[in-house]
Amino acid sequence: MSGHGDSRRSLASSVAGFSLVELMIALVLGLIVLAGVGSVFLANKQTYATNEALARVQDAVRTAHAFLGNEVRVAGYGGTCAIDGLPIRVLATSPAPDPDAFGIDATAGIAALVGSVAGAGERVGSIEVPEGSSLLTVRHFPVASDTIGPLAGRLDVTNANVQIRHNRPGFEKGDLAMITDCVQADVFRVTNRPGSPGSTTLAHASSGNADNALSREYGRDAFVFRMDDYRSTTFFVGRNPQGGQSLYQRINDRPAIELVRGVEDMRLGYHRAGGAADYERAVNGWSTADWAEVDGLRLELVLADAAGRRGVDGRPLSRSLTAVFALRNRMDQ
Repeated sequence: MSGHGDSRRSLASSVAGFSLVELMIALVLGLIVLAGVGSVFLANKQTYATNEALARVQDAVRTAHAFLGNEVRVAGYGGTCAIDGLPIRVLATSPAPDPDAFGIDATAGIAALVGSVAGAGERVGSIEVPEGSSLLTVRHFPVASDTIGPLAGRLDVTNANVQIRHNRPGFEKGDLAMITDCVQADVFRVTNRPGSPGSTTLAHASSGNADNALSREYGRDAFVFRMDDYRSTTFFVGRNPQGGQSLYQRINDRPAIELVRGVEDMRLGYHRAGGAADYERAVNGWSTADWAEVDGLRLELVLADAAGRRGVDGRPLSRSLTAVFALRNRMDQ
């Protein structure tokens, strides 16, 4: 009988299973493993989100760099003309072009590049500009060759209709147009319906202009273009509808366009040929002659992630950009 009792006790001990202590240890070890896996997952998620935010910021930096750089480099471009100070007579009426939006001044002519530092309460259109932020306006004639209409012949009298070789620029009745020979320029409103093939006539009758006579008899070296193809571009940082700040671009008299969100600040410095070696920022008192000497621009831009992502230090994720641009049309001056 004792032999059978020993075998039953041995069998019972072999199928008794885990003790409570062993189960608790196993649970603790499992929780530790799960916590480790979870922490790795969260770390990877945070790293991914941070990298994604950095990519957004860097993409915004590249966008801002491209838009500003492309315009600054061609500031003052006028084909064969030097547009700084080019005398302009504005004939167009019904309505007359906005001289501030287009930067066409009958007295001072055209300023290829001009900037300022915003004061308190300053606005561009309806958009508020933060105090101390920089504004930049760049002007140039059309760059694409098919936006230029060369004259087909010399104007015999100042009130003669303008004849151009082709209408590739797409002139239509009511368009604002500029004619220039690099000595003088006239801005007039087209009052006829120009044809499209071959030689094209552009009328500038007094029905759409203050006078039907141009300021001079332009020769075959003159050319005409639509003012919609002329560029007077203003870059500035403004308050966006979401309550943040964005980089805006305004072309001529059109509404401003939001280019990049999350721009905390934009500061510009200007290098003058023969001037100080460093880039100057205090420019609000500069004259037209001072701006005509600028041959380089330094851009300092601070951008934060528009989605509000913060870095490991708890601060908003941001990056700064410093870039230098040369004004190509003034490099040989």
